[in-house]
Amino acid sequence: MTKLGVSIIGCGGIAQVHLVALDKLRDEVKLVAAIDIVPEKAHAAAEKYGISRASAKIEDALGTDTDVVFVCTPTNTHNLCAIPAFNAGKHVFCEKPLDRTLPKAEEIVSAWKRAGTVGAVGFVRRYDEEWLLFRSLIQGGTIGRPLLWQDIAASAGPELQWFKMDDEGGGPFLDGAIHTIDFAMYTFGPSSRSTRMAAHSARRIPPSIRAPHV
Repeated sequence: MTKLGVSIIGCGGIAQVHLVALDKLRDEVKLVAAIDIVPEKAHAAAEKYGISRASAKIEDALGTDTDVVFVCTPTNTHNLCAIPAFNAGKHVFCEKPLDRTLPKAEEIVSAWKRAGTVGAVGFVRRYDEEWLLFRSLIQGGTIGRPLLWQDIAASAGPELQWFKMDDEGGGPFLDGAIHTIDFAMYTFGPSSRSTRMAAHSARRIPPSIRAPHV
């Protein structure tokens, strides 16, 4: 069996989850390159998982020995990684959301269509047994067709500054809401349309890190 060459761009938090999973697929996957803007992170990932190449340059993940590129960088930089990968003819797995803004996400989609390769986004609910049971109950008519979808979630999010910045990660609301929107579309079909949508969010900062009153 020919192994798929996989390179990973961004070696921080979520990348470690993917690296653990990829490491279990050594019969099918060869880890080719670990890329991170912080060289120490790239070298640490390479040493831990036996990856021969560690670099801060995206180009080093786009060689002929790479078939698939994993994009695990901050949300607002996804297009900077995914588009060169598609332009190089690679298959791309990109963490969600696809990017921070719709125009940048559309640029990624355009590059994917031009490449004609496989593109995937990390919508894990599509593979979660509990969410899939919920979907089957709806599609099988067991509980009828819902008229209202109400999703309540609370999360501090990861301890990453970019994640909490509106122009970089969008915070836990954006990062979580995209899961709900995707699964609703996956369940009811791309032609489904809601007649009304509303959202509310609140930020609660622990007193220990709250700025002093001035």
